[in-house]
Formats: sequence, structure tokens, C-alpha cells
Amino acid sequence: MNESILLLSVTYTALAVLLLGLHIYSKVPTWVKLSLMLLIGSFFYITHDALNGMLGWPAKRELPKEFLMIASRVIEPDKKNKTNGDIYIWAAEIKDSYPKHQPRSYHIQYSPELHEELDKANWRMRRGVIQIGRIEKLDAPNEVSGKQQTVQELERIVIFDLPDPQLPEK
Repeated sequence: MNESILLLSVTYTALAVLLLGLHIYSKVPTWVKLSLMLLIGSFFYITHDALNGMLGWPAKRELPKEFLMIASRVIEPDKKNKTNGDIYIWAAEIKDSYPKHQPRSYHIQYSPELHEELDKANWRMRRGVIQIGRIEKLDAPNEVSGKQQTVQELERIVIFDLPDPQLPEK
């Protein structure tokens, strides 16, 4: 178990015991005492969810529009265990041609197209070529009950080699 989670659990338990001790000797109505105890108890779960992002679990937010790809892992769908498959990408957001923050892990639903794209990118990364990813919007026509065409907005992740720097002329 991570020391941070253990320390946080001990802290919240001490706070709950202190609150319980104060309630035993106070003249506050019982419903207020129970409400406060439930509130303190709910902080355990709220804090645990909030800390997951800081402890290395995949971010519960969208992949940046442009990112430096550091690594990826693909878990294929398994019909035997009835899993849909997952894709994890470790990436750093790019702003003004530089990585903006520390890298984060992102979780994406499995798709065969992205799996193939990531396989190619991982092959190039093993050969020392830095990979950049970008989320592109696609406009794909979609038939609605055979009557008329509507435009459905889709997103696609494209991964490509870092372009060579443009040196100024002498």
C-alpha cells in the first residue's frame, strides 16, 4: 500500500474519532452528529479518488490536442473474459513547441485503428524517432434513415515523427 494513502487514512480516522469524542459530550441533536460522521466518512472516498490522478493512475480527462508520446500499452479485447480492451498512452502536452507539463497517463477505449497506429509509433520510437500525437477532427457523412446526409463530427488520433528543426539561413 502506498504510504500516502495509509497516512491519509490514519489522519481521517483520527479526525473521525476526535469528532465522535466531541459528539459524545456535546448537546447537539443526534441527526446533526450522524450527518457530520457521514460527511467525514465520505471524505475518505472523495480524497482517494482525487489522489488517484496524483499517484500515477490514468487521468480522467481527455488526451491533449497535441502531445509528445512517451509510451503506450494496448490491452486487446478478450471475448473469453468479456473485456472491451483498453489503450493507455503516457504523454506530455505540447504548447508553443515544448512539453507544457510533466507526462501523464491517459486511458482511451480500444479501437483497432488506434492499436495499429500505436504499434507503428512504438516501432519507430524503438529506433530513436520521437513521436508526436495530434487529435484531428473528421467530418464524416452519416446517413440518417436513408433520407438525407448529416455531418457527424469524429475525432482521430494521428501519430507522426517529430519534424526536423528548420535552421535559419546564414
